[in-house]
Amino acid sequence: MTNEYSLDSTTLKQRIIAMPEDRILFRSDYPEYHTEFVGSILSELTAEGILVKIAQGIYAKPRKSRFGVVLPSVDKIVQAIATRDNAEVLPSGMTALNVLGLSTQVPMNYTYLTTGSERTIKFLLFHSSYFVTCAGFKDIEERKCQTGGITDNTTVDIKRTRQGRLNGGC
Repeated sequence: MTNEYSLDSTTLKQRIIAMPEDRILFRSDYPEYHTEFVGSILSELTAEGILVKIAQGIYAKPRKSRFGVVLPSVDKIVQAIATRDNAEVLPSGMTALNVLGLSTQVPMNYTYLTTGSERTIKFLLFHSSYFVTCAGFKDIEERKCQTGGITDNTTVDIKRTRQGRLNGGC
C-alpha cells in the first residue's frame, strides 16, 4: 500500500516525520512493515514528541501553535476511524444537537451512529484520561493526559445502525 508520503528510498521514520501536521495515524497504516517494528517507530517518535499517542494503535501528529500543541478533536478522530474501517458515522443525541448549533452545551458523552462495528476506546492524552466508545478497542491501559476542552469524564458512544438509517431511511 503506497501513499503520497512514501518513497522507496526513505525509512518509515522519515515518512512519518515528512507527513503534514494535524494527521491521525494508525499502527495498521503500514502493512508493508512488521507490526512490532511499526510499534517501536511510533513509540520512539512519541517519546521524541513528534507524535502523540491517542489510544492503542492510534497516534496523531499534532499541530503546533504559538500556544503549544493542538490535538485533534474527538470528531476528527472518530471520522478517521470510520474512514479506516470503511464505515459511516453520524452524530446522535446531544452530540448532534451541539454540532447543529441547537445546543451550546458541550456533551460529556459524545454519541455517534455507525454502519461499522461498535467498540470502546479509551483515549490516552497527557494529564486527564477520557473514554471513547467507538468502533473497536477494548481494555486499553489508562494513561494520564492533558487535553484541550476534553474533561476526565468525556466519552464517545458509537452505536451500530443499518445503512438506510444513516441515509434518512427507516
